Amino acid sequence: MIKNTHYIVVLASDKQLGDQNYRRRLKDAVRLSGIPQRAWRNVIQDSFLYADLIGIIFVFPDGVPYPVPMVDEVWIRNPRYIREFLQSRRSSHLERDRMIDAYFRIWAFVFSQVAQ
Repeated sequence: MIKNTHYIVVLASDKQLGDQNYRRRLKDAVRLSGIPQRAWRNVIQDSFLYADLIGIIFVFPDGVPYPVPMVDEVWIRNPRYIREFLQSRRSSHLERDRMIDAYFRIWAFVFSQVAQ
């Protein structure tokens, strides 16, 4: 019997992603992850696919569902966005930042479930 379970993962708001302290912590997480710059797009795409497979539904803090865009469409024309992200003080592409943040939220959720 297949269990039809859905899990809710709340994403960062635009305000959170724009907050300098939050952004600094997100940059630290990116640096500490050890993921090569050019691998981020694929890692994020694989993470969203895995999240879909296990039944994760993404919502904004106000409860509005997040329609997950195609990763390739969001990351098109800039495979070196991670370098820009780490060097800039402000976001040049909010949707990419949201996907980076979502990557960490997906795995925080998965690890929390494994720990139970």
